[in-house]
Amino acid sequence: MKGNKKEVVEGKLELYVNKGINYFTEEHFSMQTNNYIDIYTEQNLSTQTKKQHTELAESKYSDFHRLRSKSRVKDKQ
Repeated sequence: MKGNKKEVVEGKLELYVNKGINYFTEEHFSMQTNNYIDIYTEQNLSTQTKKQHTELAESKYSDFHRLRSKSRVKDKQ
Protein backbone atom coordinates (compact mmCIF):
# COMPACT_ATOMS: atom_id res chain seq x y z
CA MET A 1 0.00 0.00 0.00
CA LYS A 2 1.26 3.48 -0.81
CA GLY A 3 -0.04 6.75 0.56
CA ASN A 4 -2.16 7.16 3.67
CA LYS A 5 -4.84 4.95 5.19
CA LYS A 6 -7.44 5.88 7.77
CA GLU A 7 -10.09 3.62 9.28
CA VAL A 8 -12.92 4.86 11.48
CA VAL A 9 -14.73 2.41 13.78
CA GLU A 10 -17.86 3.76 15.40
CA GLY A 11 -18.10 1.36 18.29
CA LYS A 12 -15.67 -1.19 19.71
CA LEU A 13 -12.69 -2.83 18.02
CA GLU A 14 -11.12 -5.98 19.47
CA LEU A 15 -8.15 -7.86 18.05
CA TYR A 16 -7.18 -11.33 19.30
CA VAL A 17 -3.82 -12.75 18.19
CA ASN A 18 -2.31 -15.98 19.52
CA LYS A 19 1.33 -15.31 18.51
CA GLY A 20 2.41 -11.67 18.40
CA ILE A 21 1.91 -8.18 17.01
CA ASN A 22 4.77 -6.07 15.71
CA TYR A 23 4.44 -2.44 14.67
CA PHE A 24 7.26 -0.65 12.89
CA THR A 25 7.38 2.93 11.67
CA GLU A 26 10.22 5.11 10.46
CA GLU A 27 8.69 8.26 11.96
CA HIS A 28 6.47 8.04 15.06
CA PHE A 29 3.84 5.92 16.77
CA SER A 30 1.09 7.62 18.74
CA MET A 31 -1.62 6.22 21.04
CA GLN A 32 -4.18 8.71 22.31
CA THR A 33 -7.38 8.46 24.30
CA ASN A 34 -9.76 10.75 26.15
CA ASN A 35 -9.98 8.33 29.10
CA TYR A 36 -7.12 5.90 29.86
CA ILE A 37 -4.67 3.45 28.31
CA ASP A 38 -4.41 0.16 30.18
CA ILE A 39 -1.40 -2.10 29.60
CA TYR A 40 -1.53 -5.48 31.34
CA THR A 41 0.77 -8.50 31.23
CA GLU A 42 0.97 -11.58 33.40
CA GLN A 43 4.75 -11.81 32.95
CA ASN A 44 7.12 -9.07 31.81
CA LEU A 45 6.95 -5.51 30.51
CA SER A 46 9.89 -3.60 29.13
CA THR A 47 10.37 -0.21 27.52
CA GLN A 48 13.58 0.80 25.79
CA THR A 49 14.90 3.95 24.23
CA LYS A 50 18.26 5.00 22.83
CA LYS A 51 17.75 8.70 23.48
CA GLN A 52 14.98 10.11 25.67
CA HIS A 53 12.12 8.81 27.81
CA THR A 54 9.59 11.36 29.02
CA GLU A 55 6.60 10.93 31.34
CA LEU A 56 4.23 13.79 32.09
CA ALA A 57 1.29 13.59 34.48
CA GLU A 58 -0.67 15.79 36.84
CA SER A 59 -0.33 12.97 39.38
CA LYS A 60 1.39 9.60 39.39
CA TYR A 61 0.78 6.46 41.45
CA SER A 62 3.21 3.60 41.71
CA ASP A 63 3.57 0.95 44.38
CA PHE A 64 6.99 -0.22 43.13
CA HIS A 65 8.63 1.60 46.05
CA ARG A 66 6.43 -0.25 48.56
CA LEU A 67 7.21 -3.60 46.94
CA ARG A 68 10.93 -2.79 46.75
CA SER A 69 10.96 -1.79 50.43
CA LYS A 70 9.32 -5.08 51.44
CA SER A 71 11.92 -7.09 49.50
CA ARG A 72 14.76 -5.16 51.20
CA VAL A 73 13.29 -6.02 54.60
CA LYS A 74 13.20 -9.70 53.62
CA ASP A 75 16.83 -9.51 52.40
CA LYS A 76 17.99 -8.12 55.77
CA GLN A 77 16.32 -10.96 57.76
